[in-house]
Amino acid sequence: MISVLYVDDEEELLNLGKIFLEQTGVFRVDVLTSASDALKFPSLSDYDAIISDYQMPEIDGISFLQQVRKIHGDIPFILFTGRGREEIVIEAINNGADYYIQKGGDATSQFAELGYKIKTAVGRRQTELKLRESEKKFSDIIEFLPDATFAIDQSGLVIAWNKAIEELTGVSSEIVMGKGKETYRAVFYSTDRPILIDLIDEPEEHIRKYYSIIHREEGSITAEADTTQLNGKGISILTKVSRLYDQSGRVSGAIETIRDITLVKQSDHELKRSEARYHSIVDDQIEMIFRVVPDGTITFMNEAFRQFTSNLSGFAPTEGDNIRDFLRDTYALFEKSLFPLNEKKPVREIDQEIIHNDGRKSWKLWSVKALFDRNNGLYEYQVVGRDITDTKKAEEAHRESEEKFHRFADNARDILYRMTLPDRRFDFISRAATTLTGYTPEDFYADPNLLKTLIHPDSVDAFNKRWVEILENRSPLNFDFKIINRYGRHRWFNLRNSIITGKNGELVALEGIVTDVSEQKEIENRLRRSEERFIAVTQNAGSWVWELDQDGVYTYASPAVYSILGYWPDELIGKKHFYDLFDPTVRDELKNITMSAISTFQVFNDLVNCNRHKDGRQIFLKTNGMPVFDQKGVFTGYCGVDLDITTEREVEQRLVESEAKFRLLAENISDVICVVDFDRRFTYISPSVQLLMEFTPDELLHKKVEEVLAQDTIKKLEPVHKKWITAISVGEATPDNDIIEIELKHKDGSTIWADMKITTIKDQNKKVTGFLAVIRDNTEHRLAEKALIESEEKFRSLVENANDVVFSITPDGVFTYISPKWSELLGYDESEGIGKRMFAFIHPDDISHMQEFVSEAISKGRRMSGNIYRIRHKNGTWQWHSQSISPVFNDEGIVLSLQGICHDITRLKQNKVVLERANRQLSLLTGITRHDILNKITVILGCVSVAQLDCKNEEINWILNKIRSATNDIKNQIEFTRIYEGLGAQEPQWVELETVIPTTTIPCEITMNSDLKKISILADQMVKRVFYNLLDNSVRHGLKVNTITVSTNEDKGELFVLWEDNGIGIPFEEKEKIFERGFGKNTGLGMFLAREILSLTGISIQETGEPGKGARFVIRVPGGVFRTRT
Repeated sequence: MISVLYVDDEEELLNLGKIFLEQTGVFRVDVLTSASDALKFPSLSDYDAIISDYQMPEIDGISFLQQVRKIHGDIPFILFTGRGREEIVIEAINNGADYYIQKGGDATSQFAELGYKIKTAVGRRQTELKLRESEKKFSDIIEFLPDATFAIDQSGLVIAWNKAIEELTGVSSEIVMGKGKETYRAVFYSTDRPILIDLIDEPEEHIRKYYSIIHREEGSITAEADTTQLNGKGISILTKVSRLYDQSGRVSGAIETIRDITLVKQSDHELKRSEARYHSIVDDQIEMIFRVVPDGTITFMNEAFRQFTSNLSGFAPTEGDNIRDFLRDTYALFEKSLFPLNEKKPVREIDQEIIHNDGRKSWKLWSVKALFDRNNGLYEYQVVGRDITDTKKAEEAHRESEEKFHRFADNARDILYRMTLPDRRFDFISRAATTLTGYTPEDFYADPNLLKTLIHPDSVDAFNKRWVEILENRSPLNFDFKIINRYGRHRWFNLRNSIITGKNGELVALEGIVTDVSEQKEIENRLRRSEERFIAVTQNAGSWVWELDQDGVYTYASPAVYSILGYWPDELIGKKHFYDLFDPTVRDELKNITMSAISTFQVFNDLVNCNRHKDGRQIFLKTNGMPVFDQKGVFTGYCGVDLDITTEREVEQRLVESEAKFRLLAENISDVICVVDFDRRFTYISPSVQLLMEFTPDELLHKKVEEVLAQDTIKKLEPVHKKWITAISVGEATPDNDIIEIELKHKDGSTIWADMKITTIKDQNKKVTGFLAVIRDNTEHRLAEKALIESEEKFRSLVENANDVVFSITPDGVFTYISPKWSELLGYDESEGIGKRMFAFIHPDDISHMQEFVSEAISKGRRMSGNIYRIRHKNGTWQWHSQSISPVFNDEGIVLSLQGICHDITRLKQNKVVLERANRQLSLLTGITRHDILNKITVILGCVSVAQLDCKNEEINWILNKIRSATNDIKNQIEFTRIYEGLGAQEPQWVELETVIPTTTIPCEITMNSDLKKISILADQMVKRVFYNLLDNSVRHGLKVNTITVSTNEDKGELFVLWEDNGIGIPFEEKEKIFERGFGKNTGLGMFLAREILSLTGISIQETGEPGKGARFVIRVPGGVFRTRT
């Protein structure tokens, strides 16, 4: 699971983000509201990723990002903000933000994108960490190379810079690691120019702009260049660059090795100066003098040689010409004579026959000196020639045959010899003797016994034996022996002889060849030692060494396999594939992984795999293996080593589980867990200390306990500490599990009360090493105790001075407590009530109701109120009381008692009786009066009607109409008094809205749409008249109404009932006036009455429609006055 810290100053968005991300099951999200709190968070670096808003108080998202990068490195960081300006995006990316996401839009898709970015960033970081580990191994290898070496990756950043290159350049790896070409180029050159590693893919023509003496091989380039170091010193370098490849064969970078060849170059320069001086001396000599490099290029010649070549070839050469171009045949013969020259014998004289253009022959004696560099590399010949034609002619015939033999012998790498018998003197020995033994042929000629002195003591007996057998002609003429050469070095020689006999079959000489086979012997010895070590390792190592053929079948298994997997080698070799040993639960998966790697000849490094022991146990192995190829490069199988890591895995697993449990406990428990040493200093303290005291664990670590304790607590703990130390010192049991109340000092100086439980910490030898303390905050408990005492004091004062009787009874009704008001209201002493049943004081007609009231409170387990009953006064009269009771439960939820309050309502009851009597009388009076008045009105209206039958006088008719109108107004007013008299006369009732809508009286031209959702409201029984009046208003005053809509809407705990029509609406100035009594075109009482009816239960009504578009009445029903029927 990916752990994420989300920082934003908008708590609603934090909680929304946490819900969206955690519901995926991939993330665990912690939230903080400020970056400053996050930076103080002790485990900030443990998070896999951080999400941050941009605009926050104190520290914004960019500053937060900078601090995270500075302190905690490359934790994936995503800026998630509503600020979308381009400069902020650029600044975020420049400061190392992994992603930038802008808030807004659909929440689901937005947080899905955020989750994807988190997973991408975390996965990328894990990949980078693995890459760094690989690069570290590569860098370690580079570090120990003797030549100055550095390497870059595909992006051109330096990934390795060894100590040798630090010494060469004077620049440490810290300066260049991770930097690009601008940095590493400046180390070598004062100008911005490419170095060889930058040119590896460029054509040679381009490379020659910067380097000389370029040599390209497949995948690498070698070249020379001059440069200036940072200290201003100029140097010459020989550099080689090659490509780097990853395991898949793709180019992953390049590596360059640099060698300082300044001294070599300086020597060359001095040599050229010397040659110039030499040139001036020899140019006037009569001898022919010239110099030539091995490829035939003339580097120097004097005038005598120039004249000689001009006469011979007709061509006047100059320095830089190739001698082969104009003396091809002549020089070719001369060149063959140069081969025997070496650093030991660099000088030689050569006789050469020259055929001139006119056919004339002459002989030249050339004195040749081969010149070698410090590495014994031949770089030039210096030749001096003179004419020896006369001398040569005299000895030419004899020398011809001798030269052929000596030319062959002197150029041979092996020693050619002829030894005369029986005196054992060398008649001839080739020049190779000097190279191989350090002694010249002349040394061997002078001392016939020199050979015996060279024989190594280990080979003396065998050599002498072989020599006797050779002389007796009964031994193979080919054998090896060891010598010690002139310089004390040991060499191995192979001797191949041929016996020369005389006319009578007697031995007259030995001829043969001696070959240096030291390197071959060394290889054979190394191979033998390697095989011996391999056998020893495979037979005794705790690791299992194995070999496989091309099909994965074992061809070798060391004996260690038995102790690891329970199989003997014979049970595996030629019988089992390597994947047959995999545990069946992972066999297919591991087989696919390994076979894929084998098919591409990959090397296995620390491959952890689960195998099945012969007895059925799971065994975990760590495998290292590599492909094996024969001399022709054909794949023949794999070889490798398996290490048993089962115990290590089990230990690691138990350790991880143990640490996880402790961390889970210590970091999530609200109690503070701390470890204290014998000096009473904190050596560990859990993060919860910050919640308790606002100190971070780091602030308290290694501090003394006394620094956070109040002085009284220090005094209280001193004897406890001594008691523990004494018990530990004498080996007695410590008083573990003691709980001590302590007083702590908060960071702000306030006091915290806590309970502390102490126990000892012991090592594996059960020796006490310190103390473990668990501290639990009981400040609230202390405050609660104090508050409880104060509350009890207040309660007692309240109860004793209250106007009501406070009491407590058992579930069966026995008084256990009665407040003093009991005596004042009912005349009884408290002792006359406590211990008595409550029902003994109740009126007989009210006992059953009282019992039901108490039982219901017990059965429902909640407070009951409004119980009206009669209770007997001590003087015998009956008093009216109103009672409320609440059950009191124990920990198991069983009712232990009931507490209640009795309020004396006797006077209220008496006043109510009087008021009800007066109301009845008033209703009777108004009813009679109203009836009489209506009768008189009927008479008046009847008379007016009769008078108008025969009345032709318009003025009188107008007066009669006024009388009729005024009388009807009086009638309506009288009718209103009847209606208004009943308003509030009865208790409000729950009324379903669907039943009070006047659907049966709607005109046929009007369509009514209603959606009342089975809602009931608590209202006066006249509420139906409200909706009749609303319908009348729409029909009468809307003029063009043809649609009425009734709907409801619930918002913030309140209900809104909407009555809307599509009529002409109500002008703004009349929206409130329509609810006034008397306003309107008719009675003026309709909307006034509607508001009055609704107000009885706290319901309000107002008109909010837009004039010209229809009326809109909003009825607002408060919470508790409506309900929905399910």
